Amino acid sequence: MTQFEPEIYFYDSRKTEDVFKIHDYNTCLKNGILICPNILYFLVKGTYWKTLKDTSNFGINEKEKDNYEAIRRFFDFVRSKNPSNFNVFITPHIFTKFIHLIRNDNQVSDSHRKGIIKLFSEEFDYLNEEEIKRQEILQSSVFSEKLYGISETALLILKSRKQTPCIFSTSGKILSEYNEDFLFISFDEIVSFIKEDMRRSH
Repeated sequence: MTQFEPEIYFYDSRKTEDVFKIHDYNTCLKNGILICPNILYFLVKGTYWKTLKDTSNFGINEKEKDNYEAIRRFFDFVRSKNPSNFNVFITPHIFTKFIHLIRNDNQVSDSHRKGIIKLFSEEFDYLNEEEIKRQEILQSSVFSEKLYGISETALLILKSRKQTPCIFSTSGKILSEYNEDFLFISFDEIVSFIKEDMRRSH
């Protein structure tokens, strides 16, 4: 499976070779989007920021805002094409890392941290969590031989349970050696594309 090309998907290219790519993209997207902890963090923190009437005392920088906006626009676009088949997946390991990121975010006060966690518990009905046992991680060659992190290993194990899903991640390591049976969506490329698209539209 080739790497996701945002301009082909978002601009709905009608070139013959691109039509086939878009068909493959939509098939993979319907099979589920597996996300890493960083994307979950940017998504939830940004969503919380958008709920605030007064954002002056909420610690979120411009890069985090751009990251959130890119994820939101990407997810909204995917959902518009596949409204009944929009599913995002995490594992307990990814959830744990997300909580760690929120708790260690020095920009966020305790009251806002509680608000973020409350929002996460009440919203995001499209987010699904799948259990991965400790032994699955420890016995994975990706973890034991390649020395990948637990979150990356969890994504690859979860990927093996799906039929050609997507992995949407800030880590390029996953793509470097394991890119045959899933669609890799580069977070950096999505952010760059969305920022450029917004610039052109203004």
